[in-house]
Amino acid sequence: MSLDTIRVFAISKLPWIRQQQQKKLLDQARESAREYLHRGPRTSGAARREILARWYRELVKVEVPDLIAKWTPFLGTNVNQVFVQQMKTKWGS
Repeated sequence: MSLDTIRVFAISKLPWIRQQQQKKLLDQARESAREYLHRGPRTSGAARREILARWYRELVKVEVPDLIAKWTPFLGTNVNQVFVQQMKTKWGS
């Protein structure tokens, strides 16, 4: 069997392969919804998420200067400013 024949066969199967990959991805188990605990019983879920997000932002702000100092010489760049933002996802978190 020639290499061209194998190549044409493989190319003809690409849509099926992509479909199988997508099906596998969609069928994967997802993480359960997060529960935000250890706060007053009257604190809403949204407030708990904001408290946790604020805590994560503060941790990032503490760690980033050391990381910048470590990697700037290797990358040959200068960092003048750093922004810490929460990424939006298509699931709304």
